[in-house]
Amino acid sequence: MKINFFKHSINDFSIKHQLRLIILPILVSSVLIIGGYLVYDSTRQLNVNYHSLATQDAQHTRSIIHDTCSNFKKYADALTNDSLLRSLLEENYSDNESATQAIDNYQYLNNVYKQDTAIKSILVYSDNTSLPNYQHFISMTHDDMTKEAWYEKASEQWSAFWLTIPDDDDDFQYLTIYQRVPMPLSDNMAVLEIKMDYNYLKNRINNSNYLNQMFLNQDTIFYSDKFSEVSTKAININETVSTKVAANYVHNNNNKTTLLAYTALPLSNGANSDTVYIYSFDTDAFSAILENGLRWSGILIFILSISIILTLYFSRFFSSRIQKLQETVYRASIEDYSFFNEIAGHDEISTISLNFHKIINHIKKKEEEIYQSKITEQELLNQQQKMAFSILASQINPHFLFNTLETIRMTALQHKDRDVANAIRLLSKSMRYTLSNQGKRITSLQEELDAI
Repeated sequence: MKINFFKHSINDFSIKHQLRLIILPILVSSVLIIGGYLVYDSTRQLNVNYHSLATQDAQHTRSIIHDTCSNFKKYADALTNDSLLRSLLEENYSDNESATQAIDNYQYLNNVYKQDTAIKSILVYSDNTSLPNYQHFISMTHDDMTKEAWYEKASEQWSAFWLTIPDDDDDFQYLTIYQRVPMPLSDNMAVLEIKMDYNYLKNRINNSNYLNQMFLNQDTIFYSDKFSEVSTKAININETVSTKVAANYVHNNNNKTTLLAYTALPLSNGANSDTVYIYSFDTDAFSAILENGLRWSGILIFILSISIILTLYFSRFFSSRIQKLQETVYRASIEDYSFFNEIAGHDEISTISLNFHKIINHIKKKEEEIYQSKITEQELLNQQQKMAFSILASQINPHFLFNTLETIRMTALQHKDRDVANAIRLLSKSMRYTLSNQGKRITSLQEELDAI
């Protein structure tokens, strides 16, 4: 019922409007659905790729800092458990010369420092005042030691812990591992410090277009690909950072939307473990995805516009051909055959136009033949009428003449003029013979003699 109603409703419009009512909605909906899905799918795929690349970069950075911290932990364990180092720190030296000689003889610290470029500095803090400040050893009083940022934690635990500490040469924060050296034979206290080198991390990490940041616990940033961001506060992403790498869009310090891949690296297995947080920023991802969406949307709108324009042009072109054919049929219906113009092309409409042209020519030819036959028939009728009139005239004229001659003869007889009457009778007889022999090719001699 609805289909029939739709058919009747469509049939109320012209061909041009029917084409537009049918083709345009199908075309627009098809382009929007297919094109919209392609735009969505390409944007989604691009977003997935950017997330994957950012995640891989964060994993790469995490792997580097994990390997470096693991090596530092091994160095700290090896050094704090080294019996030679313990003996050196427990000994009370009588003078600086013997102390420096003992330090020169101990090369383990120096060897570790030279073999690993990740180490910025390696120091041993001791409150053994008999030791000088020489090479990797720093001697200080116990009171001075208590003022250090690491003292409280070092006095409470024997295991290694991490802090971000500025260097004496600058105010930038460096990731540093501390571990107390056990000295059971002495009342003195010694703490090992190994600082991680910023340039080493930069050479290992800064090999991509991503901006990497790292900070310890909730401290300031100790590493960033942008040197100016070191020792500044990292952005708060308001999400729980786990050991698994996650990625999301955030607003950076410049209020610019950027893609951030983030993860956490616990530096030990304890519940209160120090944790390094790793950020990998892709500042171009959001703008690239937005640009991709706008570009494909623009292409979609362009294709849609061209499709609509072509549909409107085609419907107008097709309708004009139908209108020409309709006008030709109408003119033919009122017998106006001179209006016909052949529709150019090789399609069905052109074929119909050509066949209709042949039909019109055939009709015109038949009409000409009928008209010519009517003219011929009329001419024959005219000739027949003419002949009838001629025969009638030929019959009327002699009869009138004979009546007249007979009247004259009777008048002559009334006047008793028999010679005149006889002459008129002979004249009538002669004329009757002449008229009766008209059209004859042969007559008898007797008839001629009788007429004379």
